[in-house]
Amino acid sequence: MAFLALTKGFHQWDILAQPIGIAIGTLINYFLNSLLTWKHIEVQDDEV
Repeated sequence: MAFLALTKGFHQWDILAQPIGIAIGTLINYFLNSLLTWKHIEVQDDEV
């Protein structure tokens, strides 16, 4: 998706668009994965 946007939309060279697209995909993958993996769940402390 980022590759097509860079080559067709912003008229960048394909050799430059590939590493940029890979970097964007890596960052999106990292942040979405960290949001799902490290989701904070509050635990209620029930003292009886």
